[in-house]
Amino acid sequence: MQGIIDHQLDQIRQLRIKNTNLEKRVESLSAKIDQTKWQAFSEQTRLYLVTAEQVYTVLTEQEEKPDYSLVGMELCKALETEINQRRAIP
Repeated sequence: MQGIIDHQLDQIRQLRIKNTNLEKRVESLSAKIDQTKWQAFSEQTRLYLVTAEQVYTVLTEQEEKPDYSLVGMELCKALETEINQRRAIP
């Protein structure tokens, strides 16, 4: 278990080192999604989606087999946020 955690921490450190301009990532992602739908997402959801996109981009550049669980976690947080805001919170 510790090995998995260490591996994920290494991936997070690499993300920090390879961090690109977040605004460019937002523009790139929002261009892929219909503008009306993008604006309908909460600010927090948009942040989770951008983070997932950034993590995915960095992981796909690795030579070794990447662990995409970090991407999945961000996407799940985005989905949970939207469900809570639209269904659970009146």
